[in-house]
Amino acid sequence: TPEGFQINPHLKWGLLTFGADDSTKAAYEAEIQFLEEKMAAQGLGYFETDDKGNKRFIELPSSDTSELEDAKKVLENAKSQEQKITDSCKADQKKLDQQKTELTALGTEHTNYLGLQSQADAKKTEADTAKTIMEQTGSEKDIAEGNKNNAYATLEQKAGSQTVETYIQNNPLDESVKYYNECNKAYETAVQKYNTAASEYRAAEEAATDSQKAADASAKAYSDAVTKYNGNYSDTIDTDVTKYDSTAIDAKGKVIDQKKQASIDWQKQVAGNQELLANQISATEKFYTNGGTDANGTFTKDGASVITVDANGNPVPEGTKGSYYLLHKNVYQQMTHNMKIDDVTAQLGDILFEGDNVSGSGTLHAGGRCVGFHHECVSEYADGRRYPDRRTRRHRWLRAGRYDFL
Repeated sequence: TPEGFQINPHLKWGLLTFGADDSTKAAYEAEIQFLEEKMAAQGLGYFETDDKGNKRFIELPSSDTSELEDAKKVLENAKSQEQKITDSCKADQKKLDQQKTELTALGTEHTNYLGLQSQADAKKTEADTAKTIMEQTGSEKDIAEGNKNNAYATLEQKAGSQTVETYIQNNPLDESVKYYNECNKAYETAVQKYNTAASEYRAAEEAATDSQKAADASAKAYSDAVTKYNGNYSDTIDTDVTKYDSTAIDAKGKVIDQKKQASIDWQKQVAGNQELLANQISATEKFYTNGGTDANGTFTKDGASVITVDANGNPVPEGTKGSYYLLHKNVYQQMTHNMKIDDVTAQLGDILFEGDNVSGSGTLHAGGRCVGFHHECVSEYADGRRYPDRRTRRHRWLRAGRYDFL
């Protein structure tokens, strides 16, 4: 519009209109703050604080100063915000690094659990084997004990009024005595084997129990780590270690890496934009120093119209590599700012921007039932002057989904 971008007034109108709804109010306030910070970062305005500490955003007017002066203010304000942006990006990157560390730790905890549970399973197998051996030797002991008791009963019959011990002592060559002695020795051997097997089983069972406790502790450590991660980063990873999904975790890690790279790229973009704007200002000033003029909205030099110049302010064809568009040094009422913002996400509210010349590309992810896309532009004469009070409007109502605009 002739007044420049009118983003905040429209959003603030929505805030006044729908302010009674807490969720909608929060959405409008968030969008206003987001756009104000983006505009300040691009040098299109600045924040001032009163004596009570209240912060207010001031947008640079587009009709009070020339395009060249505006560009200088943009550069000045952008430089003033550079350290803040750098600090913010580094803080974001540090948080993302911490998130990636905690996410990676989940994989480490899961690997530890697998190792400990594998050991516990092996110990359980050893204990089961030891139990089987103990039961077998126990059966052998019982059989040997039965044979011994039967042999002793036979000796009791033969001993008559004598004690069995006296009979054995007096009749060492008796076949019943020999058989009893063999059965008694076999029983003692079986008892010894059983006692050894029982001891080994108890040791194996204790080792298996301790090993399983370690695996269970590892599973709890994983669960606690996931619970903490979910709380810190609003995620919904399953706390059951047996449901660990390496593919999903790897995908989350890639998203974190992408967010960090986006933050790094934004830092570079801010620095690159400042350099381009500084070069554009310098080239424009050299153009005027070399005899270039700005009159009636047209740049000329030596009687020829000029649109772009090289770094030294010399006219070059539009599209030439390393060329810069000239900036008006005179004030024109129809002058507007150019603005570039990153991706915008809105909930429970609208994103509305207006401009005389809207260009660019992007993707709209529409999650609701219906999305309205409104594009408004101004009709122009062939030489670029605008028809007074004549506008064209286009409305597009879209179903939910994904749409690409150019």
